[in-house]
Amino acid sequence: MARELRVRVAADTSQFESSMRSMQERMDRVGRSMTDVGRRMTTTVTAGIVAVGTAAIVATNRLGNMADELLDLEQQTGLTTDQLQEFQNVARVAGVSSDALARAARGLQTQMRATGDESAQFRNALNMLGISARDEATGGLRRMSELMPEILTGLRGMENQTDRNSLAM
Repeated sequence: MARELRVRVAADTSQFESSMRSMQERMDRVGRSMTDVGRRMTTTVTAGIVAVGTAAIVATNRLGNMADELLDLEQQTGLTTDQLQEFQNVARVAGVSSDALARAARGLQTQMRATGDESAQFRNALNMLGISARDEATGGLRRMSELMPEILTGLRGMENQTDRNSLAM
């Protein structure tokens, strides 16, 4: 006596389907918005990375140029790169062009190399500072890397600014 019951249920799903389509359209809009945001962020972040990279390249080039200039000045003046950097910092603090300091050292070095001797004017100026351009042991000219710090110390010790400036010239 088993009886079979079959029930057929019919439902109106049109409202459910409409809601699902509406939800899908909204999700599609959200997806497109997120894609646009992603593109803008990528552009902004990429621009920032490019800017940082460019700044790093410029800084590296400047550093390389400064190193080249220091090495050139080392050869031209006879001063060590450490001394040149110290003198550049001192010159900057004193408000003097580091180029002027380098030209002065280069001029002294050139004068001493060209003649193989210090000029009478240079010798007299050094004598006033209590400095000798000659190495006492060998009799040869001392290196500019030895002379320049002594010259600067001697000039700094002069109280009369007029005498100091004329001697420095």
